[in-house]
Amino acid sequence: MTAIGNSYAGRTVVPLQPLHKPEARRISDLPQDQQDAMKARRAESYARLNEHHRKMDEMTKNTQALQKGEEVCSLVAPNVAGLTKEQALRQIESMSELIQNGEAEKTPLFTGNGTQATSNYRQYVYWLQQHVKELEGAAKALAIYLMFAIGFKGGVAMHTASGWALAGAILAALALSLALPLIAFALLRGVWRQDRTNAAAIAAHYGSISIVTFVTAAEFLRSRDIPYEGYLVAMTAVMETPAILVGLLLAGRQMQAGMQHGASERGALFREVLVNGSVMLLVGGFLIGWITGDAGLAKIKPFVADLFNGALCIFLLDMGLVAVRQGRAARHFPKALILFGLLMPLLGASFGFLAAAALGLSVGGAMLLAVLSASASYIAVPAAMRLALPAANPSLSVTLALAITFPFNVAIGLPLYLTVAQRLFGN
Repeated sequence: MTAIGNSYAGRTVVPLQPLHKPEARRISDLPQDQQDAMKARRAESYARLNEHHRKMDEMTKNTQALQKGEEVCSLVAPNVAGLTKEQALRQIESMSELIQNGEAEKTPLFTGNGTQATSNYRQYVYWLQQHVKELEGAAKALAIYLMFAIGFKGGVAMHTASGWALAGAILAALALSLALPLIAFALLRGVWRQDRTNAAAIAAHYGSISIVTFVTAAEFLRSRDIPYEGYLVAMTAVMETPAILVGLLLAGRQMQAGMQHGASERGALFREVLVNGSVMLLVGGFLIGWITGDAGLAKIKPFVADLFNGALCIFLLDMGLVAVRQGRAARHFPKALILFGLLMPLLGASFGFLAAAALGLSVGGAMLLAVLSASASYIAVPAAMRLALPAANPSLSVTLALAITFPFNVAIGLPLYLTVAQRLFGN
């Protein structure tokens, strides 16, 4: 037997060559942007791993408890695909309450949407909201038509108007949208003793506007042959967004905590705030009407004028059902806040009349601006607050805006604001 490398049992053995070992590089040797990216990926991986371990531990404990014959505290929610609109809305309300009071962290969830399963409460709420949107297709189609028709007719009215009048109206709308949430926030904190987060969320709702209330008020004036300035449509679009930004700034640290979920949620928030569908429809219709004028109106008058009243009736009936359904939640609502939902519209309308006087608006224009200032958003703002202020209680702000302020403005506010406008601006 000879040494390895020469021969073994008559066979030549080739010595092994040492493998080339690449030079190790430390993270600190990499460029700063690559270091940050690697650290972010590592932190995200650790977070996912910890969450996976937590769920696995939870499932193990539940399995052991079941094997011992013990009760397991878990929630089996109904599958999204089989729910009606009413059932889905009730599920959204109950799940939102569990998330708000912290019970979602303690109670395991088992549910699905027909094709997928989940144990995440927020994912389940998102599926429910999407399901409701699918079921509300007819109402959404009516809303799209009404927003475009209102915007188009407002643009036609502005076709021959002065550009300076439009600029002044936009500045006034911006000032109202910035001032009203500050006033509402001060009242909620000082008089109604609400915590900072909920006060900021409610204030954002009352600083923004209700498109549905505006459409109803515009038709209220048209049925009485009372004209109004076309640029009120542009003011409506301007007043939608600034109040949301003010509300987020008033929330302070809570807003920052809500925005730490990632770039996807921040992007969704900015899309909801800056590219809101109702605003885009109003602005788009307004610009088309402004450019085409009476000639454009003559071509599509059967669409934007003749069909308008019938579509509005159906839409308002649907909104009435929504308000009644939301009104059921008001039975368990803090009674003191109901007074805020009735007084804030009157205060907002007062500021609207002041702005109308500064702009020199007509009776119809003054009344519409008062309605805009008195209304509260229950479509765009709740979606934005859900993304940016998850700690806020949506049952407070949405119930106030939809079940209290909206019926008050439609049933009492419209004739009241018109009477005041006629007294103040009749000459």
